[in-house]
Amino acid sequence: MAGKFTDVIQISESVYVFSNPEGDVNMDVPGTVVPINFWAVVNEKKEVFIIDTGFDNLAESIVGYTESLGTPTAVFATHGHLDHVLGVKVYKKAWDIPAYIDSREIEALKEGHSPYTSKEEGMADLYEPLDEEMLKRAGLKAYFVPGHSVGNTVFYHEKENVLLAGDMISNSEDILLPPAQRYTLNMDEAIDSAKILDVLKPKYISTGHGRVPFMEYKEGMYRDMYWGFAASKNK
Repeated sequence: MAGKFTDVIQISESVYVFSNPEGDVNMDVPGTVVPINFWAVVNEKKEVFIIDTGFDNLAESIVGYTESLGTPTAVFATHGHLDHVLGVKVYKKAWDIPAYIDSREIEALKEGHSPYTSKEEGMADLYEPLDEEMLKRAGLKAYFVPGHSVGNTVFYHEKENVLLAGDMISNSEDILLPPAQRYTLNMDEAIDSAKILDVLKPKYISTGHGRVPFMEYKEGMYRDMYWGFAASKNK
């Protein structure tokens, strides 16, 4: 695995992305790598909230930096696939803080089928259902966007207009792409869920995977992704 994230980029006043654009080893497909992004949000009280976790080694690499931002307070996960939850053990050991995820994802973690962690990891016991009060403290709103996974969630920093999209979508340079087919439960549903882009119209979008850590929202992004998907589907 890659040793650490490549960079820390401040997207807005309160939102940071931990970016590993060169990628980490894809354990399911030997010889390939996957770019990984995850996030920190800092509120006015200097409480720090981690969104998604990366793998263990990536989580370990950001502990010191996170502490420099303020007081680590909670972890949120967009969904329960292993690259989004494995690092939670690192954060709990370092700070003894709660971790939250959609309740449907907790059930999937209990079942332990790939691309979720195995039952032996005990990941379901480390997460609680999403808590509205804790989300409010972070300045975030959670939106249920099924398709990639059963309880897939995106987090929106409304005040600063930043969408942390997780694996609802991915990117390549300046275009949006659907999530990886191999790990997506229902691609048609995932594409439909991504319509939220044109509802929220965020200033910035940051995805869990993709060479670009964050990008500006532009009118027509969702349309282009939708028609690109439809065209590839009909080939």
